[in-house]
Amino acid sequence: MTYIFMHIAKTGGTTFNLSYLPAAFNPDEVFVLRGFHAFNIEDREWLSNLPEQQKQSFKMIAGHNTESLRPYFPEARFLSVIRNPVDRAISAYLHSRYHGDAHEPAGKEMQERNMTLQQFVQEDFGVRIQMSVHNAQVKLLFGSESAVTELREPSQVIESLRSLYHLVGYTEALELFLFYLHVTEGFPLVVFNNRLVRQERKSFQATDEDIAEIKRHNEQDQLVCDCVRAEFDRKVAEIWNDTLEKEYREYLAALESYRQLTNNDPNQPPMRWPYESARPRPSVSPRQDSPPVVFSPASAYWRQRSILAGARDRIPALSRAINAPSDLSLYQYAQFIASAIDYQPDLVLDSGTSGNSASAFLEASHLSARPFPVVALFRPGNWASTIVPNLRRFVPNSWLEALKFASGDLKSVNFAELAGDAKRVLFFWDAHGFDFAERVLGKLLPVLAGREHLVLMHDLSDARYCSPQGSLYGEQRLWKGPAQDGSRLRLGIIDSAQPEAIAALDFTSRNQVTLASADHSYHTELTDEQKLELQGAMGPELFSLQAHWFFFSLNEHPGPYTFPRYAVR
Repeated sequence: MTYIFMHIAKTGGTTFNLSYLPAAFNPDEVFVLRGFHAFNIEDREWLSNLPEQQKQSFKMIAGHNTESLRPYFPEARFLSVIRNPVDRAISAYLHSRYHGDAHEPAGKEMQERNMTLQQFVQEDFGVRIQMSVHNAQVKLLFGSESAVTELREPSQVIESLRSLYHLVGYTEALELFLFYLHVTEGFPLVVFNNRLVRQERKSFQATDEDIAEIKRHNEQDQLVCDCVRAEFDRKVAEIWNDTLEKEYREYLAALESYRQLTNNDPNQPPMRWPYESARPRPSVSPRQDSPPVVFSPASAYWRQRSILAGARDRIPALSRAINAPSDLSLYQYAQFIASAIDYQPDLVLDSGTSGNSASAFLEASHLSARPFPVVALFRPGNWASTIVPNLRRFVPNSWLEALKFASGDLKSVNFAELAGDAKRVLFFWDAHGFDFAERVLGKLLPVLAGREHLVLMHDLSDARYCSPQGSLYGEQRLWKGPAQDGSRLRLGIIDSAQPEAIAALDFTSRNQVTLASADHSYHTELTDEQKLELQGAMGPELFSLQAHWFFFSLNEHPGPYTFPRYAVR
């Protein structure tokens, strides 16, 4: 069965689409339409023209303007949520004036005019960003401008609701809407944080004149809202019993606990509830027909949680000292620190170029019971002039002394000499391009093949955990290498903008080893209880199920291996 959610702006639909759905269903079961305008039209056309079998593969389609999909999904069950018109108008006003994507040009004009809520409603100013507050919900819900004049009686509204929608809830009871779908349709329960909640709402006070103006332009919306509430409450009452009451209260308590623990941060990953209670999967012996588990990012995250919790203040300080935050996020700092400590290498070879990864591995060495040297293949241009003085404010000399830089031209580096007598080597692959990939695979990997080793590859994302829209070209041109237009490459589950993704997939395929996803490890190997504990221990900046890196090792099997020929150019 396919369900289609009709998202009416400022009713909680963004929370449903981006906080509930990602945890409730597998990525390939969900399609969320983009925006309101050209991309939304493109997505609807794409969905409309899909073969029937592919249409049926979707569990949920959600987004604005999905009412128009009815002819193409005749068996689908339609869902929606509406909101009290006064609250919705206030929310639309605050969003239009303050939210980042509304600043140009609508928000800017509102601020220049110092527009009041009453003026906003009188002019229906929000229509510029698809947030009309003139009986907009009745028009969108029933897919017709004429619905405002045609549906004048409660009986007409309820009859239309029953004929067009499987369920319509209301924002003020969004959790109950989800719980009802759980009971009647088998939808999973999810703990999540609400999105697009404006802080200005706490202090904003609408005047009596504001409210009167909103009501004057939303008589039909109010009628529909009253009918939706009555119809929804009737449906809930028909199924309710003491057992459901108990389960619902437990769910609300879990939601409240999750929101307090995550500080209501919408960027924290939602998770299914009740939480799984099993131990993490990496501790389970692999099947006999599976390759040996060389490394598990999830196990490293979990086992090193206490160390990471102790570094909650220090990791952001390291990032500030390097001053290149876009190159490595704070949660990636934490993930790489945990991975290095857990893997316990004799040596780390780092090919990062900004200093972020070097500082992460130096911190891992400092925190490890068995410190290890870090050899950086590239020296950031501002290392001595800016980065080291910044670091010396809070790190000891021994911290910096663990770092050495490879000398000479990288093309002539002797990797065997660099690795020395290290028996267990971690290599961080962050430098880009086919030339560097050829050096790594043709010169470094033969040196590492006879030792215990692990390769971590940055800037590769797992398409299974990316937005479904990422599979669409949109305005992107064909990927022909790194480009300023944002074009990306899709290779199976790999999503990347970098050429080395091709080289690594080619190499691991030829050698029959797994190019594994850290994203997948975090999403599937940690139990929900562990995810929640990690969030509490590490805080929202250092814990994430997103990773955007892959890993591999030739240690998966004893060989023989094949390597590309490398010639110095």
